[in-house]
Amino acid sequence: MAPQGGLSNEQTPLLGGVHLDGTNHSEDIDEEPQPCKEVPPRVCSKIIARLKALVLKLIPLQVEDEELTAANGGIITPDTVKAFLKAGGDFQDAIPYCLLVARRSFSKDAYRNPSDYDEHMNRKLACEVIARRTVQLFPSERQHIVLSTRYSHIESDGDVSLPLSAIELASDEHCPIFLSSGEAQKTIFALWKGHLVQGRDARGHVIYKAWKPKGGLDPSRLAVPRYQNILRIFLWILFLVCYTLTIQTPDREFGLEDYIFYIQVLGYTLEEIVRIVKIRSIAALTFWTIVSSGIYTLAFIALGFRIADLAQKDDDTAHYYRYKAFQILSCAAPLVWAKLLTVFDLFSFFGSMQIVVGRMMKESIVFFTLLAILSMGFLQALTGLDVADDRRDATGQIVHSLLQGLLGSPDFDTYAGDDLNYPYGMILYYAWSMLTLIILLNILIALFNSAYENVSADAMAQYMAFFAQKTIASVRAPDQFVYVAPFNLVELFLLPFELCVPVKVYSKINHVVLSILFFPALVVIALYEKHWENKHINELKQLMEDEEDQPFQLDRNPTCDDDADGEISTVPFDELVKAFPDLQTSTSSQILTEVQRLRKEVEVLKKEVEENKVKKEED
Repeated sequence: MAPQGGLSNEQTPLLGGVHLDGTNHSEDIDEEPQPCKEVPPRVCSKIIARLKALVLKLIPLQVEDEELTAANGGIITPDTVKAFLKAGGDFQDAIPYCLLVARRSFSKDAYRNPSDYDEHMNRKLACEVIARRTVQLFPSERQHIVLSTRYSHIESDGDVSLPLSAIELASDEHCPIFLSSGEAQKTIFALWKGHLVQGRDARGHVIYKAWKPKGGLDPSRLAVPRYQNILRIFLWILFLVCYTLTIQTPDREFGLEDYIFYIQVLGYTLEEIVRIVKIRSIAALTFWTIVSSGIYTLAFIALGFRIADLAQKDDDTAHYYRYKAFQILSCAAPLVWAKLLTVFDLFSFFGSMQIVVGRMMKESIVFFTLLAILSMGFLQALTGLDVADDRRDATGQIVHSLLQGLLGSPDFDTYAGDDLNYPYGMILYYAWSMLTLIILLNILIALFNSAYENVSADAMAQYMAFFAQKTIASVRAPDQFVYVAPFNLVELFLLPFELCVPVKVYSKINHVVLSILFFPALVVIALYEKHWENKHINELKQLMEDEEDQPFQLDRNPTCDDDADGEISTVPFDELVKAFPDLQTSTSSQILTEVQRLRKEVEVLKKEVEENKVKKEED
């Protein structure tokens, strides 16, 4: 795709204008959509401020959330959405992004000003709903460009924000209403399936453009999130097999499974570090990132003991280090098996469960904060009783008993003797058991139940948002040459060549290396895409078309065959639908419209009556 003049780095489209090569395919899209207009950060900030003022005027007081999210609500009407779009003037393409930034601003205002918390949360929700509906007003062939063009704005400290697109910002802020829209999902699926792929323009800026089949093996197809996901699944299953063999056979030297296991650990660790450095945002820290960090940390500690084992000449010391390594490595098993759940996250049930688990972990912060405060108080009190006799000999026993009490198996015998100043120790332990078993654990259950209900109440939208985040995470930290971990260790050895050979030579080297490393996978991908190429072209064309123009539209006025005695469409389709109610506006809005119409008619009648009265008086 040729670079578009006049676009700064902040306005580089993630999904550049889409077109098909007419020489290769029977169907193509004739015109390439124009890129979004350049919006300087200061102008973007002024648009955001104007939109916030409009939202404050639209929602001056608290309303029910259903009134804002309903398709036929009386607050966010089609005219309201058009007004917000017009507020951007000549920069209307930036309105969805600016509304999402305003949404984040209202979220911060809600916590800074608790007295207006509900009103600000209403405004936050309104920004997301309006952002979703403004995208629908753009032509279908431009929607993915509007969603994926990156903008920046001036932050509160005066710095320019990192360039983000509307779809990236919605992914970072977890906007299920915005991400579950048909327009956003079409763009997400185009990225997931590889219909739109990563590229770079002449300035080196990352863009996304329509995939054009090159024929043969194409290593660039490894960048497609769907293929990456499948490769990662197979490599993680190999990781699990090697891990199982490693911890089940401690009395041996380094074997093949150990080398494969620790090489994969190194590759996965390098991948996580590179991803976090490239994203440079809190969005890089997810629940599974924490799980992975736990696995890799334990694996590196175990590797350190194995290296110490191999370096020892004394058999007893080597034996001690070896068993220490296997003990530590065994502790990673629950985390390793837990991460296997990511294999099934493309199914909505398992994806929703992952969201529930992540939400539960966030909600449990309240529980663990209260637990930590109470634990310190009771630990200090009980250890104080322990040293009252000038001896500290029961600290370990106290900690153990507190943990037992928290887990539902209190040890009252520990405090029955005089060692802990009976009955004071027993009274404190009774209080600890009551607070943890009756109060704190019930608080935790209530928090977990709330998290589950919040997700399950809107499970499909939450899953689509989760899927969007998964896809965006795969493409937002791009690499020119995709080496799926642990093969990224090979790329590490190739990086010096980038400094000493021409760009074309370096690209050729990577092309050859990727073709060798991933030859089986590339063969399968090439055969699959050759078989499904026509389907791919149709799906890409649908991305550029309005739903009413797509070929699967139902026949509204069908005709009968020659052998049929009669007609189906005796009443035209347009006549039939006139009897349907108007669901685009609410009942209250329809009543208000009718009242306003009647009011105008009454005013006209009053005017005619007055005119007739004047004429009679004159006569």
